[in-house]
Amino acid sequence: MSKFLKVSFVFAAFLAAFVMLPMMVLQASSPVSQLAAVAADPQPLTPNAVVTVTILHTNDFHGNLESAGSNPGMARVAAAINQVRAEVGAANTLLFDAGDEMQGTLLSNLKKGEPTIDLFNFVGYQAATFGNHEFDWGQQVLISRTLQATFPYVVSNLVVNDTGNCATAGWTIPIS
Repeated sequence: MSKFLKVSFVFAAFLAAFVMLPMMVLQASSPVSQLAAVAADPQPLTPNAVVTVTILHTNDFHGNLESAGSNPGMARVAAAINQVRAEVGAANTLLFDAGDEMQGTLLSNLKKGEPTIDLFNFVGYQAATFGNHEFDWGQQVLISRTLQATFPYVVSNLVVNDTGNCATAGWTIPIS
């Protein structure tokens, strides 16, 4: 197994264990979701019930909205995601992206990633992180894309250089 693939698995496991599963537990314990669950499934889970969660992730999508060469395009990616959701249950499927989502094709580049995020929203991504290319169009574009996204971005070790010197950059929160 390649080092990159191992890192991808570790990232997906981290997101599932420390971000998405606690969020799902909180959502499941809310009164609204409990009413919805009762209405949808009259058989409540027992306290020790085992739930299987399927983790899907993409990375290095690079704005490949259309099929080209070895890149499947978003239609095929979405079809595969929807097939897995249908087979194992959408409620027990988590979908993440590990970065480098937008920059790389004319269709995505012309609108600086806007169509890519629109499709990620439509497909139902639940969280993503930044790759190095998310910074290609500058902070304002990146902030706009994160505000456009209906899913959270999970990042660490991200610093705004508010001093003009990387050695003395402050720890300003980039996006609040």
